[in-house]
Amino acid sequence: TLRTDTVLRWSGTVAMNDKGIALRERLTVPPGQGDVTGLLRVAASGLDGAVFQATLVAQLPPSEETRPRNPDGSSPQPRAPGAPMDPKDYGGRKNWLARCKTVATATGTEVVVFPHVVLCEASKYILYVQVDGQRGSGLAEGGEWLLELIGSGPVEAGADTMEEDLEELVRNSWVDPYQEPGKTRQEMAKESREKWLSKRAEAEPKLSGEAPEEDDAATEVADDMAAVAQRNVLSQAHANDAIRDFVDLHLRVPPVLDVEDPYVVVLDPPLGAPEAQEGGAPESDPEYRARWAFGM
Repeated sequence: TLRTDTVLRWSGTVAMNDKGIALRERLTVPPGQGDVTGLLRVAASGLDGAVFQATLVAQLPPSEETRPRNPDGSSPQPRAPGAPMDPKDYGGRKNWLARCKTVATATGTEVVVFPHVVLCEASKYILYVQVDGQRGSGLAEGGEWLLELIGSGPVEAGADTMEEDLEELVRNSWVDPYQEPGKTRQEMAKESREKWLSKRAEAEPKLSGEAPEEDDAATEVADDMAAVAQRNVLSQAHANDAIRDFVDLHLRVPPVLDVEDPYVVVLDPPLGAPEAQEGGAPESDPEYRARWAFGM
């Protein structure tokens, strides 16, 4: 017989994230308690007719190959069973996904049930719940979810943030160590672009001798940059030889032939050779068919 003396419940508000996931909970089996068997149930209220697709994934520890080495170049200490997992130990999101293995899937309307699950001791699992947009009402906001575990032992639950932590590590790796504190990468890129445009505008001669008014300074800079770009395109010193020749041929070289003759639509000549009219040209004449088609 299976023990069912432990009943655990967790609840929260249904909120769809940018990946279309309505619920993502991390389930941890503490070490020293043994494996936990039981029934796992996810229900939602306020989402009438919504069809849920649930996936239970086992998150394996990072492999020793992806864990960063110590400053002296030595290998890190082996992980203790059940120890917290550092996102840096996976060496990227791709390696983390490779260590996530699907254990079970289930589908249901407003309720999803895993009749029998086995959660191994000192292991971590991630429960994903998505709303099927093709079936049911498709509602995914404003409801309340309830997660229940009826089983043989304790299990810890909490919001899983591993994927967000890995994405944050990637964004942090883009940060320039010499950048000003308090400024984001996007703000620094915008400032750098504006400085470049200002220097480029000052280096190019102005289109008119009149000094621009202060209120029209931004418009004047934009006009000057457009003129500079046009002159660069028409320049003989274009970096791309093919584009330079194309522009030169179509804009500088005068046309050598002007054709203004209108098109004439004529009937197709017959498949068989037409009979020569009295006094007409012989059939051996190579231009006979063409003249005949024009009625000549």
